[in-house]
Amino acid sequence: LGSNPGALPSLEAESARVAGKEPIVGAEPSTGPRESELPTSGTFAAEDFLFHLYRGSELLEENRVGEAKEELERALGFQPEDIEGQGLLAVVYFRLGMYPRAIHIFEEIVHARPEAETPRLNLGLCYLKTGQLLRARDTLGELLELSPKHKRAAGYLGLAHQRTSAGCVHRRTDRSGYAREPRGVCSEGLGV
Repeated sequence: LGSNPGALPSLEAESARVAGKEPIVGAEPSTGPRESELPTSGTFAAEDFLFHLYRGSELLEENRVGEAKEELERALGFQPEDIEGQGLLAVVYFRLGMYPRAIHIFEEIVHARPEAETPRLNLGLCYLKTGQLLRARDTLGELLELSPKHKRAAGYLGLAHQRTSAGCVHRRTDRSGYAREPRGVCSEGLGV
């Protein structure tokens, strides 16, 4: 390998040799992009996606929600349509109080996978949290139709019924998805 047997070959020369393309002897070193500047291949992108997805999941379990958000957003930069990653990111948004974003993602997942229970439950919880009690009641009721023995859904549905029967139904929401009326004030009482 070259005139100096003790010298290590350059990365470019060794890569060319392994690929079966011997470099031209005496040629000037490449002025093209460095290896770190080259776009990642599909294999590396898939590995990067999985790394950030699992790291985000671990951070979420450790309740390091801000860091989990960053990792999951990076992961979804590689595979934006990944349902698992989207679901984890929606949970992060829920925990951060970014309910409209969480609701949007959970609605998309429920539409794409109507048989999936967890996203439907989480969507119902988002509706409960934002005072959208009729939507919560409908969503949780649909979940119980799919899975009649789902205890958490039954419990949250009971809570939604309790709140709606107490006259605290918020029918109007602002653009952020939050109920416009203050807590405990019924839409019907405002003549809305």
